[in-house]
Amino acid sequence: MCVILQYSKRYGDNSSYLSHHAGSDLITIKAIDKDISSVFNVFDIRMVSVQPKDKDVELYLTQIPNTDTATISFKGCLDYETVNRYTIILEAKDRGKPQPMSSTCTVIINIVDGNNHLPEITQQKGLTKVKENEKDVLIFRVPVKDGDAKGTPAWRAKYNIIGDKNKHFRISTDPQTNDGLLYVQKSLNYEETDMVNITITAENETPFYDCKVLERSTTDLWKIFYEGETSTSGTNLMSQHVSVMVENVNEAPMLKDKKVSVNENSGNGKQLAIFAAQDPDLKKANTIKYIIGKDPAGWIKVDANSGKVTTSANIDRESSFVNNSIYIASILAVDNGIPPMTGTGTLTIQITDENDNAPFLVANSVDMCHSDPISRTKISASDLDLHPNAGPFVFVLLEDAEGSWRVDPSTGHSVDLIKENHVHSGIYDLSLEVSDLQGNTDIQRLTVTVCNCLDLANPNCSFRKSAGSTLGAGAILIMILSLLLLAGLLLLVLLFTCKKEKKTISDDSSGHLMNSNTEEPGSDCTVSFGSNLKATAQAQAQTAAVNSYHMNGAADYGLSKTDSALHQETQNIKWTTNDEVREGVQLQRQRSLVRNSLHSSMGRGPQRMTWNSGSVTSHRQQLQSNHLYKMLHGLQAPGNELLDYVPKMYADEGTFQPNFDLDALTISEVSFNLDSELDLKFQNLASICMPRKTSAFHTVTGQRET
Repeated sequence: MCVILQYSKRYGDNSSYLSHHAGSDLITIKAIDKDISSVFNVFDIRMVSVQPKDKDVELYLTQIPNTDTATISFKGCLDYETVNRYTIILEAKDRGKPQPMSSTCTVIINIVDGNNHLPEITQQKGLTKVKENEKDVLIFRVPVKDGDAKGTPAWRAKYNIIGDKNKHFRISTDPQTNDGLLYVQKSLNYEETDMVNITITAENETPFYDCKVLERSTTDLWKIFYEGETSTSGTNLMSQHVSVMVENVNEAPMLKDKKVSVNENSGNGKQLAIFAAQDPDLKKANTIKYIIGKDPAGWIKVDANSGKVTTSANIDRESSFVNNSIYIASILAVDNGIPPMTGTGTLTIQITDENDNAPFLVANSVDMCHSDPISRTKISASDLDLHPNAGPFVFVLLEDAEGSWRVDPSTGHSVDLIKENHVHSGIYDLSLEVSDLQGNTDIQRLTVTVCNCLDLANPNCSFRKSAGSTLGAGAILIMILSLLLLAGLLLLVLLFTCKKEKKTISDDSSGHLMNSNTEEPGSDCTVSFGSNLKATAQAQAQTAAVNSYHMNGAADYGLSKTDSALHQETQNIKWTTNDEVREGVQLQRQRSLVRNSLHSSMGRGPQRMTWNSGSVTSHRQQLQSNHLYKMLHGLQAPGNELLDYVPKMYADEGTFQPNFDLDALTISEVSFNLDSELDLKFQNLASICMPRKTSAFHTVTGQRET
């Protein structure tokens, strides 16, 4: 039985570990035999086979004498790129008789890649360029290749920069391609240098180590040449020379910050400072102009050519733009380069205080308690100016405060206002003169509310103020209610004085329709018809005169047909010329008058007309033409009332010769409930308009006939 003490162990190739030189033990093997007799438990271990074969490596086994243990070693140079795995079959055979017993086992040795290949820079020289003042930009990529396994420490490269005295550059490794990435970490100045030459070297994370077989031997170890074992750092490293060209660009002018001191309330035109910009572009000078960058209060101005800064307004130390007596502004210097560049300079103004503010009371109202002993309260004053233009202040009571009020002491930042005990509850307005150390004085109004307090140490008269406010609101409410009451009384008076009065509309129709059209024709136009219309009306009248008819009954004979036809005829006439338009308007306006005249001319007696089918239409046409022409002719105004003028023509569409024919018209069939919809006085109108569907109620007979 064979027991492997070290099995399937990974060993580095000859570049991984210095200990793995030719002759080094790779693995230890131990065999076990269960026989007790010394005759049967003595055995030999041998190497049956090794796969694969490598001309530069020879694996061999050495059994330790009088033991059951053996070791495996090698001759030559292990190379991962050539063979990365060895499979060995071992046999252990005892010396028993008559038949020896044996067994085998398999040993696998994996080779780990070592750094036996240096990173190779594929480009020996490089040229790149960068603009001055740029930094943190990638300017160059160093291409490399490595024969070791990708992703291993033996493959990963690391780079160094030689010749960068001012530390302008840095280089890192691309984890995907293993290339070197060259960056500018500190900006370059074209005016200082326009070209920088550096050298870049590459090496692996693990040290380089390699060997070569020089001579083989069957009995002893092979003769090997080891490379890198005694090499110092930097020896045999790959390198690349890189030239970096610096491009000139337009740089911003440089301004130095300035700090000045000025008195408060300095007038317009006081000089503060002069800014003189320096252009870094020495090889190409630019023209520089000066402008205001930041001036929140609008207190300064700058000369565009000289950079002279002066005041443009009164400077106030107490302004909200001033912080701790310091006002900050900025000046810009702009050149005319391409593109234009701007430099900034800061102007710090220290403002010296002046006594331009009077002191004032911190609180203009106080509360005091009404009590038998003398009561007092604190009043304080403040001043926007600084010492010695501020406190301590002098307080003096004015007007009639003497004997009732006083201050004690009279000088200080805060003093006591004392109320004499004979001052009763109420609200008092006091005048108080407050002066600073320089005598700058102002009169302040102080409102003092005196009330009965529950806590004498903490006066609080807010309830008295609230009561006063409530009383005022109540008075306003009473006034509003009074106005509403007065308005209600006036409305009642108006309602009682207005009485309804009924008026009766007289019915003077006398059994016929009342004239509802009260319009009268104007006296400034003439209504006339053409010769064709007049001739047509006369011809129809002559034709209707020879038609026969006879009378029968006692009712109207169908004037509703004449009235409706007249209305329809006037609505259907198409007027073309201006004269005809005016004639048509007059015709429509006189429709009702013509209808009433027709009623009057036919009489109201108990007559009944019975018409033949042919004569009814002719007679109606004769009535329409004859009476229409008669009434329209009578509407002509006397000549002395007419104005002689020619109407203005707005549009001329040509001359049209009308040829009107008055035909028999039909009336639309419309039914309705006569009894429920019409009053008695309108029944005659209904019988005229709709003789077929309605029954005519005759005012003379009082009978209804359908």
